[in-house]
Amino acid sequence: MTKEKMAAMMFSSIQRLKTLEPSTIVLSGHGSGSACGKNIQGGTHCTIEGQKKSNYTMATDMTAEKLVDILCSNVAAPQNWFSRSVALNLEGYTPSAEINARCKSNLDINEAVAMMQKDKNVKLVDCRPKATMLKEGFIPESYGVYFDGSVA
Repeated sequence: MTKEKMAAMMFSSIQRLKTLEPSTIVLSGHGSGSACGKNIQGGTHCTIEGQKKSNYTMATDMTAEKLVDILCSNVAAPQNWFSRSVALNLEGYTPSAEINARCKSNLDINEAVAMMQKDKNVKLVDCRPKATMLKEGFIPESYGVYFDGSVA
């Protein structure tokens, strides 16, 4: 998928956002300064009303062509993995309720570590709160991913 097609999809998404109630809270999916967050405002949330007042992408005179040109100028080529990531986003994901229903039982940390040691293809994502990770310690060879309200 080209950067131009993705920028056009963003324009389409913005048009849908414009129809939401002004008080609707918007949680950013990209941080300011990232390639995806080019020219994005700082902070982790805002309202549709605030975005309409300050976000150039929501200007009434913004066209798809103009936005594509702005977003695609001076943007580095995406990493090799990015196209596959975009395709996965377009395909959608299995709902978490369905995934949870497939789980037969909870693993304790020792069982999970044993599984990782036995099979190097088994990966563990540790989603405990940061304070818990620091207090109880990190799980060897796991990926520590915690949500603290910041934006990736």
